[in-house]
Amino acid sequence: MVSSKKLVLVVDDNEDIRFLVKTWLTNAGFSVVTAVDGDDLIKKLDKNIDLVLTDFHMPGPDPKIVLDSIKKKSPKAKIIYLTGSVPDVMIKSPVVGFISKPVEEEVLIKKLKELFLKNK
Repeated sequence: MVSSKKLVLVVDDNEDIRFLVKTWLTNAGFSVVTAVDGDDLIKKLDKNIDLVLTDFHMPGPDPKIVLDSIKKKSPKAKIIYLTGSVPDVMIKSPVVGFISKPVEEEVLIKKLKELFLKNK
């Protein structure tokens, strides 16, 4: 379990992936909010979000606009891309990395717990 509930915004245009990842994270002790695309992600940003776990290739605004919006509206949030590929140029703060799809539950939970333990 995560010592204090961390709020994760899970963003993916694939409903099955959103549901699966939300279930895994909820079962692991995280609080989870979901968004269906880049526009929805931007609408749901707030200062309480600890992590944005997002697909890179989705409908909506350019990834740079999404990244700038996260920095502005959720300044403490870290970002992990959950995607097939991410251009190296997009791996910069507050982006802390990416996890390749398809992802296994154990890999995802381990990565998030390590991230939050490291940033205490």
